[in-house]
Amino acid sequence: MKTKQGFSLVECVIYCGLFSMMMMVLFNWMIPMHMRLKASSSRIAKLIELYAACDVLTRDIRMASANTDQWKKVTEQELIWHSRGVDIGWSFEKNSLFRSEGTYNASSQSWVKKTKNLIADNVDTVKFQRGVDNDNNVRLVHFELNKLSTTIALKNREL
Repeated sequence: MKTKQGFSLVECVIYCGLFSMMMMVLFNWMIPMHMRLKASSSRIAKLIELYAACDVLTRDIRMASANTDQWKKVTEQELIWHSRGVDIGWSFEKNSLFRSEGTYNASSQSWVKKTKNLIADNVDTVKFQRGVDNDNNVRLVHFELNKLSTTIALKNREL
């Protein structure tokens, strides 16, 4: 009678081959899944950053005056207005959204003194619009960040 102690070399090679094939199949399945997850988390982080930028911009605009004299510059890429003793500005430059605060000289179209903060990076498109009523008062401000669109009504504000 023969007793077997351990595995033969042929059995070991067969098991190693089967294990290697199983690992190749598993890795071929896991690597694309990992790449999709990484891309998805990057898109989610960008969306969260855009929502935070929308919240900060909405808060600033809600504090703005409806008086058109307080609005110093309004273009599709930049908004500047005077609020509570300081000028607030939002601008889109080089795929980034910035918030500036300080003193803006409307006649020279430049900031005299300002603090500039990066609010959102990797922004594809920004578009600002202002709606004025028949009495020449600002009644709404509309902005778009990428595809997030928001309209803020400036009703019953100080004039």
